[in-house]
Amino acid sequence: CILGMLVTSLKLSLQAKTNGYCLFYVLSVAVTDELIQSFSDRTSSVRDVLLDFSGAAFGIALILLIYRLRIRRRKGKKNEHKN
Repeated sequence: CILGMLVTSLKLSLQAKTNGYCLFYVLSVAVTDELIQSFSDRTSSVRDVLLDFSGAAFGIALILLIYRLRIRRRKGKKNEHKN
């Protein structure tokens, strides 16, 4: 979740336009983590990748929701000052 939040925050600060890169990045990190685990004495599984990805997707959605609420609040305050 935290990785998804950080990646999305970085994307928003750089003003990139696509959210697909954030999803692809966190999925590749989850797959890489499981690949590394397969070479150690730990087991790797698709279930762990899905859990990691769903947590990161939740973090991405949370940050995007907060970002859009902040924009809506700023627009509301600008409209109040004009009236």
